[in-house]
Amino acid sequence: MPRFPDWFRKSIWVASAVIGLTLIIFSYVHYLASWEQLDNMIVLSLIIALFPPAIVDYIEFRWRRSADEHLPYLLRDIAEGQRTGMTLLRALEEAAKRKYGPLTKELRKMITQISWGKDFNDALDNFARRIGTPLAARTVLLIKETARTGGNVAEIMDLASGYVRGMQLIEQEKISELRVYMFIIYATYFVFLFAAIMLLTSFFFPMAETAVGQVSIIKATITPREARRLFFHMAIIQAFLTGITAGKLSEGKASAGLKHSAILLTAGLLTFNWFVPMVT
Repeated sequence: MPRFPDWFRKSIWVASAVIGLTLIIFSYVHYLASWEQLDNMIVLSLIIALFPPAIVDYIEFRWRRSADEHLPYLLRDIAEGQRTGMTLLRALEEAAKRKYGPLTKELRKMITQISWGKDFNDALDNFARRIGTPLAARTVLLIKETARTGGNVAEIMDLASGYVRGMQLIEQEKISELRVYMFIIYATYFVFLFAAIMLLTSFFFPMAETAVGQVSIIKATITPREARRLFFHMAIIQAFLTGITAGKLSEGKASAGLKHSAILLTAGLLTFNWFVPMVT
């Protein structure tokens, strides 16, 4: 899976924010007379603004995860090269000729930098920085220390490969366990939507039609239109914050929750427009 450069990711964030803000201002100017339509357009603008950064963030996440998955194979091949009598640098050069998914391009770039005279440790640091994962940083630190201290490099690389693989298994186990909580987060939100539909269609709307002395029973407290808007706002706020929480829980960062927020916002918008009619 390809990786987007930093400037492109930042441009997507800025462009999405500008487009979203422009759509919100446009909606406010043209739909101010109808609060329901204004709310719909604002939520739709928010969804449009969230989706591009969410897609870019997801692609970046997949790229980094694939890079981490190939690290044990890289270390294993370095160890094999050491057993045949190669130096560490020569083993890295030979490894760069093989396929390691996203690591291949970055590894070849590192070897090219070294061949042009760049310091070995600096090239390794740049390699870790481009990968951008904690596991890659630990792996590079281990390679640097191994090159500095010497010893049985092949055995150290084998142990490192096993360590990295063990860390990946722990991460996979954590993700499997967190899937249950992700299901709970989504289920909770849809339960809220169902409860809102039932309250509005079975209580607020019917009660508004029941008149006592020409006065609606609930007119003195809250109208059906106000109740629908209140529940709609609650659903939108919950969708956004729940999505951010889901991203933080599953991937450890709030930006990873943008895709969940976009999905839940879309579900809330469609639910209220399909199942809860607008009240005049």
